[in-house]
Amino acid sequence: MRLSSAFLRLMLAVIMAAMFVLGVAATEEEEPEFYFDATRYNSGWIISDSNDDGRTDYALKLNDRMQKDIEAMDFSHDGYMDNFYYYENDVLIRHELDTNGNQQVDLWVFMYRGVQVQGWERDTNHDGQADLYRSYE
Repeated sequence: MRLSSAFLRLMLAVIMAAMFVLGVAATEEEEPEFYFDATRYNSGWIISDSNDDGRTDYALKLNDRMQKDIEAMDFSHDGYMDNFYYYENDVLIRHELDTNGNQQVDLWVFMYRGVQVQGWERDTNHDGQADLYRSYE
């Protein structure tokens, strides 16, 4: 049973990543944009400006059970979110990164039980689509 559950979670993560790459991703509330405009999000978002530059550099959305759903962070403090964390039942399932600062995700890391890397996808030519893949199953 655990194997099939893990397989279903992996398939869901792959489908969600493919939807994001193809631009079919879910609504704005479910997929934050890189430049975080707090007025475009509902009251489910908790935001912070850690360096007091007037721009949000951390955002957290909780689900209806008050568990983490999505986190977005601007580690480079350039006004654009560059790290996105997606949770299911408060467990990390996917981490997406903009590694080169072009406001486009180019690395997707898929997690198992929140701590083990199941695999990753990488966009090396920066066209918005993954072209390198690795699975650790």
